[in-house]
Amino acid sequence: MPSVPLVLSGPRPRRDPRALLTGLLIAGVSENADPVPDHPWIGGRTVSASSVIRDPEPPAADTIVRLDVQLPDPAPAARAYRVDVPREHLDDALALTLPSPLIVRCTGGDVVEVAQAVDAAGHHGAVDVVDLADTAPGGAADRAADALSLAAHVAHGVYVIAETADQVVAALAGVVASLRGDDVRDALAAPDVPALLRLHPDAVEATRSVLLGVEVPRPAEVIADLSRRVPEWADAGTGRGDGSLE
Repeated sequence: MPSVPLVLSGPRPRRDPRALLTGLLIAGVSENADPVPDHPWIGGRTVSASSVIRDPEPPAADTIVRLDVQLPDPAPAARAYRVDVPREHLDDALALTLPSPLIVRCTGGDVVEVAQAVDAAGHHGAVDVVDLADTAPGGAADRAADALSLAAHVAHGVYVIAETADQVVAALAGVVASLRGDDVRDALAAPDVPALLRLHPDAVEATRSVLLGVEVPRPAEVIADLSRRVPEWADAGTGRGDGSLE
């Protein structure tokens, strides 16, 4: 799949700086977690399969179920399921049959080989950007960059696991760089926020069609930090741009 041109000509729809974030964040839910905020940037939540089994109520439609235990048959309906596996158990994960899409977070193995196997099986790959500070050759930052570099070339999109507002912005910049054919490592290391704010609406749509969601354990904290640091994302009426990504 060729890179997607994100400098677009023609009619320029009104730019909405919030569009990149609307429904993007997936709230990680645990027993000790704070309540999930009611906010337009929240697009779903994750819960463990063990908590789903204990709860007499079925999971909400926006729920992503983490497979920490075996689910009953039939499995409860969910937006998606997520499984974390080492490379040696990847084939078993890819063979799972579930009523909703599967997100596969695989630790170890060759990044390209794993991503291609997950995509070929019809599943979504998960990219961990939590440890971008690990810039050693072949370390976490390199693996994240390699994985996001494939975002423009897989059929089923990518799901990102992050912790902070900085990591959310880095993930967005990395996906945009992948679509443009730019250097993803540079984008992760130094995201160009003004360029993200100038994205043409069609480019925003392309980005969000690839980036399925960013899971964060403390969504209220991430939302507050993003709103302080990039107020244009919190207020669609601020900021001006030419409608293109320079």
